[in-house]
Amino acid sequence: MRFTARTAVVALVLCCPVAAQNQPAKDDSTTFTPKQSKDFDPARKEGSCIIRVRVDEQANVYIQGDVVTATAVKGKPPSDEGSECNQYPPANGFSAFKLKGVDGRGSVQLIEEPDPDNHFRIWVQIRDPKPGAEGYTFRISWAERAE
Repeated sequence: MRFTARTAVVALVLCCPVAAQNQPAKDDSTTFTPKQSKDFDPARKEGSCIIRVRVDEQANVYIQGDVVTATAVKGKPPSDEGSECNQYPPANGFSAFKLKGVDGRGSVQLIEEPDPDNHFRIWVQIRDPKPGAEGYTFRISWAERAE
């Protein structure tokens, strides 16, 4: 039997189904970079992002630097609805972090605050109580980390 890349993939899938079950399917996630607002300035002392996503049932939204990943927990995959930032959250830390839900019929909840242990990743969970997708808007803001 000849060993090929396809054989390796088949062998991996057959021998390791548990690992595959613990990972969300790729088509259940959306990854995007929020656009830069008109007043974008990476050197400012305070920054903020307005995150706009369409959610069907429940989604986790992870923000780290200039990358946002929205993953469906239940329902259809989330989508970006025009998110924007006046600065991307700094990768080396910040302080005075705040989250404010702005719009949407369900709940927007901070699950994990940014800190050095999670490499300043922000984790927000959105729960939509009614059938069909709904647009959600929330604002994150922060200040430059005091040295």
